[in-house]
Amino acid sequence: MDLFHFPTNGRLRSVVLPGGQGGLFFNGVAFTRFSDASPLACGPQIHLREIGVDGVPADVDWEVGVAIPQDVDVEIRRIQLTNRSDLAREIELTTYAEIALNYPLGDAGHPAFSKLFVQTSAADGCLLAHRRPRGANESWPWMAQALVGSVRDVSWETNRATFLGRGRSVADPAAMDHRGPLSGETGNVLDPVMAWRGTVALGPLESIHVWLLTAAAADASAAQEILVSLRKENAVTALWNAAQDATSGTPRLRALAAAMLFGRTHRTVPPSMAGADVVNRHPLGWDEFRIVATGKWDTAGTIEAVAGLEFWKSIGMNVRVFVMDAAPPAHIPEHVIFTDPAEFSAEEMGWWLATAQLVADENGISGDPVLPPFARREARIAATQQAEIRSSTRHFNGYGGFSGDGCWQTRTSAASSPSAELATHGAVTAKPIA
Repeated sequence: MDLFHFPTNGRLRSVVLPGGQGGLFFNGVAFTRFSDASPLACGPQIHLREIGVDGVPADVDWEVGVAIPQDVDVEIRRIQLTNRSDLAREIELTTYAEIALNYPLGDAGHPAFSKLFVQTSAADGCLLAHRRPRGANESWPWMAQALVGSVRDVSWETNRATFLGRGRSVADPAAMDHRGPLSGETGNVLDPVMAWRGTVALGPLESIHVWLLTAAAADASAAQEILVSLRKENAVTALWNAAQDATSGTPRLRALAAAMLFGRTHRTVPPSMAGADVVNRHPLGWDEFRIVATGKWDTAGTIEAVAGLEFWKSIGMNVRVFVMDAAPPAHIPEHVIFTDPAEFSAEEMGWWLATAQLVADENGISGDPVLPPFARREARIAATQQAEIRSSTRHFNGYGGFSGDGCWQTRTSAASSPSAELATHGAVTAKPIA
């Protein structure tokens, strides 16, 4: 099953998971927060509900497509809603994404400090975000976002604390406790996000498109200009149709890219720290990934790793292949390093393999990504269970709360929850939808 897509134009790169989650990166800078520990909570989240009706809308299919044009630095997300009933419907659409605007390691190392320097603003129907430079030697790109298309009553929010609420999660935000417009807060919000809400009117058996556009540029005016030029749906549709098909590379290469980006190192950690300093023998840059090929140059694993370098480079990944072979060929491809296995002690070899993102042997590359279940059903059930527990407990913190008799109550099994009907209608693709 092909789970991962990487739309890119060489500058702007999107990592797309089956539920639409993932991350957006521009020249190495993470625009949206992306965590390998919880990938399903990252990237644009979509919440749907029917106006005037409690619960998840029934008989409404949704599909999200993602594309990035070659000549314009904008991620286009096409949200297609289809009414399968004979009745007119009004659907409230809410989107949410956390802003990083920092290099991934810088953001992950101290996210609370990183957030302090991001400012948000709104102009001409667009949300803008920028990281304030801390010195004359710093220069950061601008991020702009807009919700356009067949949607009305559009409002926004850029304060994460206001949108999520205390002890809440992206699956069950406080903003979904009320209907109507979001707060419209911008500025030095300390914990920046970009969230949108709008109303979509669907006639009987009608299908419509809403576009979530995220642009990148060196300054605010250039980023805003991209979105303003796409305000008319015909312009967005034309650019969408012209965008490069995002399914470049084989499913196998995309799965291996995902394993390096947010999979776990697949080897068991050695029992002692002896030999751990071997990683300093061939240090990596902050944005580099290591594949260790334990077989010789002509074995299946090494061949597969070297063959994938061109694709991984095309989606903005800096991968280096270390071949454990003392006899290198006359011509060594770029980003391939030969090392003599005789130079490694047993302890060093254990750490060398344990710290590699992928390991290739004579049979191929191992290390497929291990991720949580890819389903909106999981998130919807969790949200419902949280709501149920919150209504019957005090001091709920997102994981549980105290019941009337002072006992701690946590989430219960949701296997039979009826609240996840939308999950059976949803789909995400990273190429144009016919």
